[in-house]
Amino acid sequence: MKFSPLLFLAFFFLGVSSCGVFHATSGAGKFPKKRSVSYVQKRLNKNRINPVWVSAKIRLSVETPEQHFKLVSYLRMKRDSAIWMNFKKFGIEAGRLLITPDSAFFINRLERTYFAERLTDLAQAYSLPVDFEQLQALLLGYPVLSEEEVEMQRLPGTYKLVETRSDFSDTLHLDATSFLPRTWSVEHFSSGLQASMDFENYQKFDRNRFFSYFRSLETFEKAETQLKLKLQFEKVELDVPLSLPFVIPERYERIR
Repeated sequence: MKFSPLLFLAFFFLGVSSCGVFHATSGAGKFPKKRSVSYVQKRLNKNRINPVWVSAKIRLSVETPEQHFKLVSYLRMKRDSAIWMNFKKFGIEAGRLLITPDSAFFINRLERTYFAERLTDLAQAYSLPVDFEQLQALLLGYPVLSEEEVEMQRLPGTYKLVETRSDFSDTLHLDATSFLPRTWSVEHFSSGLQASMDFENYQKFDRNRFFSYFRSLETFEKAETQLKLKLQFEKVELDVPLSLPFVIPERYERIR
């Protein structure tokens, strides 16, 4: 079982959950009503939560062309400040990740290595069109698109929102009745790198807002699958302050 920086970059796209299962809405085969982009995004934002603190236990199934294994991860996130995760196998910590608004750090305990890099440089190196705000939004399960630059299509059962930037394209499919995310995908034109996440089995947080507690993620490069993740979330807590311990051992070798 080998842990690489590319593998842990994929965990940037995880999300969190709560309790009370939300079932799929009816009318999946019908074209939705004509709506403005502003209206659809307002309905999406009505479902969104904005806690100061988030924590969760995540069961992961990881598949790459070379290996297939399972991990348990623990997520801690403080809004606009830090995203902290560790990864365990058989109860032993294999790695620890910390992302701040401007930097990313990862400790690989199996190989006694670490990296410390500016988030913008790391995103550019791996062709990831994300910043801290976007990562935070993805962890909460609600990708961020710019209202001014979004084009929308109506498809059977869904609204398709597309934002195209200089070298990237973001696509978000929303359920036409609940206005909850179904699928989010991103494509980097020059490298051919693509990522796609499905949101399933929504759970109710309170009267109006929902989270997805099962996610699946696939990444592709030039049409070849690079990574598949299946994620199941447990023990979610909101707005409970937690520590974010992260100390790089002196004898670990820096790889980036």
